[in-house]
Amino acid sequence: MNKDCLVGVDLGSNSLKISLMNAKFEVLKTDEFGIQSAFGLKENLSDTAKNKIILALEKISKNYDLKNALAVATEAFRVAKDSGEFFKLLNDKFGIKFEVISSLRECELTKLAVYKRCEMLGINISSLAIVDLGGASCEIVLDEKFKSFKFGIIKVFNNFLNLENIEKNSKFITKEANEFLKNLKPKNIVLNSTISKKLLNLKQNYKNSKILEFDDFKKLKKLILNNTKSHLKNSDGQAMDSQILSERNLLLCGIYLYENILKDFDNFIIIDYGLKEGVIIEKILKKENL
Repeated sequence: MNKDCLVGVDLGSNSLKISLMNAKFEVLKTDEFGIQSAFGLKENLSDTAKNKIILALEKISKNYDLKNALAVATEAFRVAKDSGEFFKLLNDKFGIKFEVISSLRECELTKLAVYKRCEMLGINISSLAIVDLGGASCEIVLDEKFKSFKFGIIKVFNNFLNLENIEKNSKFITKEANEFLKNLKPKNIVLNSTISKKLLNLKQNYKNSKILEFDDFKKLKKLILNNTKSHLKNSDGQAMDSQILSERNLLLCGIYLYENILKDFDNFIIIDYGLKEGVIIEKILKKENL
């Protein structure tokens, strides 16, 4: 592996993400695994989540240098009491050292990555807000103003158990986040979480576009429900049915939350850089300033 390249790992409440980046801030390779750490989380991580993380790292270890990776963990691991014990096991097994970071640090690193990517793409970052909707928390940041909210897609699904309840309660759940975002008065809004990328990919089924519009949420709900019916009708295996339903539920939960957080705005830029790139960019910039 090129010595000028660095590996960044983001172990979140919904997914485990990893990127390999060169000194020019270009991502050479990236992977993502759905591990849903926040599912069933009370005091400790569930055995299912732990096993998914271990299996993902076994696959990742074949293609990335985990011993020198810049690895961070977020909300689910801030909450879980057994995070330290579990990370010691991962360090012994894979040589990877995870750091549980604060919500403020998460915002700072995500902002660094998004701004750098916007700079690379020629997008104006003046008065640009970032909405990062994760599995167990949602961070909103604009310049030096930020706030972390204690809701996320998996956490909400855990608490309300079905989509009907989530749809009914989404306005209440997101009220503070919506008000905070409105008061920031952003000119542009960036969405950079896994859910936003999945929704943009789904949008390509009816329109080739690089942005999400508020009206897309209604269209995407209809598309997701129709796709689910089609898959279930043609599926032979119960396991596949369960997987499709789980994916559908999380996508729809994400849409309900987005609709209420973003209801006063029209267009949203989707940026593919996030926390995993942020830890690398920070390291590169520190080296440059030595």
